[in-house]
Amino acid sequence: MKGVTKKVGGWAAVILMSAGAGMFIWAFGNRHQTAWEWAQEAGVDLSIWLRLAAVFLIGGLCLLAIAKLPDRK
Repeated sequence: MKGVTKKVGGWAAVILMSAGAGMFIWAFGNRHQTAWEWAQEAGVDLSIWLRLAAVFLIGGLCLLAIAKLPDRK
């Protein structure tokens, strides 16, 4: 069961990190408009969007570290 738990934790970490990175790229990726203009057009609050992206990215990194920590003995 430990092997399955590590694999699920690893996949969850990868999904969280990629979601957080994708949210950053989505907000800052368009070269023809600023992130603020994009947020106004999309109808989202840019500060909340970026905070949520940071939470996903950092949470994924922490989950990955926790999932892989028992491997280092």
